Amino acid sequence: MVKIRLRYVVEDTDRHGNPRLYFRRKGQPKVRLPGLPGSDEFMVAYKAALRAIGDPPARFGRPARGSFGHLCLTYYTSATFKTLDGSTQSWRRRALDAVSEHHGTKPVSLMEGKHVRMLRDELADRPGAARNRLKALRALFRWATEADPSDQLGNSPTPSSSAKPTMQSWPGLTHWPPSSTNVPSPK
Repeated sequence: MVKIRLRYVVEDTDRHGNPRLYFRRKGQPKVRLPGLPGSDEFMVAYKAALRAIGDPPARFGRPARGSFGHLCLTYYTSATFKTLDGSTQSWRRRALDAVSEHHGTKPVSLMEGKHVRMLRDELADRPGAARNRLKALRALFRWATEADPSDQLGNSPTPSSSAKPTMQSWPGLTHWPPSSTNVPSPK
């Protein structure tokens, strides 16, 4: 029997022991492919699944030296970043990658406080996310100025130093009334 090897096709066994073929691309849900491999029904479903996912995302090379994206990548490989807790690394990377997605090619030496405030204000509807973005940017620029200020930021001062966190209004805490607790009163 000839085996057909098609990209993104995986074989799983169902609970009854029957083999099932699926179209599975990383980050996408599995799509069942009917019929026998190589049959017209199978190939039509396979081609439809290929068309549905579209082209794979474009991969870009390393960002240019001196760009915001390059600064972020250098920070990720630093000892300072690697000593952070895994969850801290994760949220900082998410916050900085979101900025790099739109501004990664721009020279970091031209970044000023007004740009950091603009990045913070993009998330004004989510104060916690805005504060996390600001924390990540501050940590990045603090590391860059300690590592080699002239190498990373040029002669500009730390851009994030003038940006203040957004204020978040809290409704305040209310005490539970004694009737809602099931603790017997002292005698």
